[in-house]
Amino acid sequence: MCTFPAWISTQNIGASRNLFSFILGLGIFFWCTPLFASSLPSPPFYLNNKGLAVIRTPAGETIFAEVADTAEEQSRGLMFRTTMAPDHGMLFTFHELDYWTFWMKNTKMPLDIIWLDQDGRIVHIEHNVPICQRTDNGCPRYRPRVKALSVLELRAGQAKKFHLRPGAQLSIQLP
Repeated sequence: MCTFPAWISTQNIGASRNLFSFILGLGIFFWCTPLFASSLPSPPFYLNNKGLAVIRTPAGETIFAEVADTAEEQSRGLMFRTTMAPDHGMLFTFHELDYWTFWMKNTKMPLDIIWLDQDGRIVHIEHNVPICQRTDNGCPRYRPRVKALSVLELRAGQAKKFHLRPGAQLSIQLP
């Protein structure tokens, strides 16, 4: 026959089992949660940890854009990404006005490419730029008609949805 010390009552054993089960359950939950979370698709904006630029359209709509301001970030851009939220984009910022040329090599979704001057005014838009299936450097290049200081890439069709057109002024708040 099994006997327990006098200070352990049968009521304490039941409570101890419940507490043990609760703690074990919490441990399993917190141990499994990071594993489960890491198997989820990552959000589309993990190029850097700088945060997102907040861009306001003339109609007051908001676009959240990842900022590509280094040569490495700019050369990678949106390559290999297959999705992007409708109100998100990528803002390429440069240090001087120029005819910044873009192409769609390794870009897996069609885009609207929008060139902006130093005041955030749209100087040129290429709508619905298709993906390029080529694996060599023969993809078409897209460039503005006038010099630009930054370029905003959006999911194809979003420029029209936001009523963006040359001459429109965007308000850009960098992170």
